[in-house]
Amino acid sequence: MSSQDSFTRGVLYSKKSEANYDLIRVKPSLELSSFIEMFWLVTWDLRGKQAHVQQNIPDPCINMVFEAKQSRIVGAVTQRYSVELKDKGQIFGIKFHAGGFHNFSALPASSLTDKSVEIESIFGSESHSLIEKIVSTNDIELMIKLSERFLLARTQGVEENTDKVGEIITKIEQDQTITRVGQLSEVFGLSVRSLQRLFSHQVGVSPKWIIRKYRIREILTRLENGEHDWQALITHLDYFDQSHFIKDFQEIVGVTPSGYIARLQSAKPL
Repeated sequence: MSSQDSFTRGVLYSKKSEANYDLIRVKPSLELSSFIEMFWLVTWDLRGKQAHVQQNIPDPCINMVFEAKQSRIVGAVTQRYSVELKDKGQIFGIKFHAGGFHNFSALPASSLTDKSVEIESIFGSESHSLIEKIVSTNDIELMIKLSERFLLARTQGVEENTDKVGEIITKIEQDQTITRVGQLSEVFGLSVRSLQRLFSHQVGVSPKWIIRKYRIREILTRLENGEHDWQALITHLDYFDQSHFIKDFQEIVGVTPSGYIARLQSAKPL
């Protein structure tokens, strides 16, 4: 696996998984940078080897995924999920900024949460050709060129709310003292109810969920890097309290902090 910052993007047990696949990430063109966070390509060759089950933490971003026989649009995911890699294959994806996909579809983002739908159900039969061309090549530059051409023809321009959502999520990600929606309300001058409606429509998950996700992601990163005193970490990150943290951690990761550390140290999968 050749990629920077791979773990903080949501891969569980990354250091124990990186030998099973290669991952390439590419930033979009300037014209699409307001909507798309990155293009990504995962390739693997496990012929004659045991299949690899890659485990990931939830993610609030919508992805457009191209894979032989199952290309799809995947909404925000609120539970830990796994992807099985076996034999030889590849998956190409377009990861939209949280709220960015709304510029290509009038559907409320919440209607896609924890769901995957056929690309054609959003973009119609015109997407058939795009899917066929992408799944039949292993040239990532061509995949990106085809994808950008397709999406540029369908963008409706940056909405004010898209920029606002981006600002709020950036604040959550970068300011580790943000632990409550009320703090966001004060910073951005929006009522808690307005924030909830905005995130339901544009992102598909609540601002409270986003806060929990980024706080847990930060702690996972530190645990992966060898800081195993999770009680000190939750104090450092100004988490509510230990019981809240354990509950949130288990809901997002699937095990307790102690259980996660034990598996890190023993190299056993979840």
